[in-house]
Amino acid sequence: EYMGEFSGLFAMSAQGKGIERLLAAEKDAQKLVDNARKDRGAKMKLAHKAAEEEVAKYKAQKEAEFQEYKAKVLSGTGEYDKDLAVKTEAEIRQMQADLEKQSQSVVRLLVDAVKATTA
Repeated sequence: EYMGEFSGLFAMSAQGKGIERLLAAEKDAQKLVDNARKDRGAKMKLAHKAAEEEVAKYKAQKEAEFQEYKAKVLSGTGEYDKDLAVKTEAEIRQMQADLEKQSQSVVRLLVDAVKATTA
């Protein structure tokens, strides 16, 4: 009978050790999961920071390109106006020259027409 109790205690002791090992394994697994979550959180923060830096760099580049374009267009306005004025003046002179040539031809035609009707 003593052996029966001893074997029962031994069995409970073995079960207790098995449960302790199971609890220890569960605790270790929880530590692994917690560490993985921390690592993931840290990596997400780093990725977010890197993305923000990339966006800021891209925005600064595009802003610089825009400012350069704006300066080029606005500074070129005076030159464009001057160039346009020169071209317009040249076209006006050409039209006046054409008018002089055409008006002399028209006057000759009118004089010839008047002479032809009076003759």
